[in-house]
Amino acid sequence: MKKYLCIGENVISQNDREHHYINPHVVARLYGVDPKDCIFANDHDVILIDQAIKYNPNIIELRPRYDGNYKLSGTMGEGK
Repeated sequence: MKKYLCIGENVISQNDREHHYINPHVVARLYGVDPKDCIFANDHDVILIDQAIKYNPNIIELRPRYDGNYKLSGTMGEGK
């Protein structure tokens, strides 16, 4: 069973106020999680995301963050 749902999406950088697309594989790297423990999706992959959550109810969603804080503590149970 996979532990993380890494979702790639656009984020506005706190540093330069620019829009940046962060792909799901980069999300995993930023959080420091093992890619083998991840399901990867883009934010527009609604069916894939819904299915991942449905069949893995304890999965932890990881997304790019505006503030650049990629510590796993505090992400448990937050969902989105």
